[in-house]
Amino acid sequence: MLGKALDKATQKTSQMLSHASAAGWTNTLTTVSGKADYVARMVSSGGTAGYWKKMFSPPASEKLVSTWATHLYAQNGGMVAGVLFVGSLSVAFASDSTQGDGQFLKLHVPYQNVRQYQPATYQGQPSVGVFTLDGFQFWFTGFTDHAGVVRSLTEAAAAYSAS
Repeated sequence: MLGKALDKATQKTSQMLSHASAAGWTNTLTTVSGKADYVARMVSSGGTAGYWKKMFSPPASEKLVSTWATHLYAQNGGMVAGVLFVGSLSVAFASDSTQGDGQFLKLHVPYQNVRQYQPATYQGQPSVGVFTLDGFQFWFTGFTDHAGVVRSLTEAAAAYSAS
């Protein structure tokens, strides 16, 4: 039993370091610190779904499908560490730590406003682009399971379209 717990902890630590290194080693400490803060906020909110509800106030009919540690490419060329939330009605992102203004960076895009999702290589990294009907594009990278993210987004968007 202890062996399984230790194996799981080792795997999670390895995934966190892999995710953190996607932002470059100079940002690894900041990313790991942000992830630790995120985990503390998530636990105090009653888990991942509770944190998502607290951050985005989704309608009661929306269900959280999956979450993914990621980096959002910022317009200034940097990356913002955070979590991608795939819901049954929308996709959302929240930064792990506060930005320069003391606020968390939050992004929320209902599926009805999404033109397409595009798995691609962006700035040399396996990434996923979210393109909106009003011309915005958001690029996410640093996933520990890139294929899983693409599958989750594709299935959630298809289920939304079928409803």
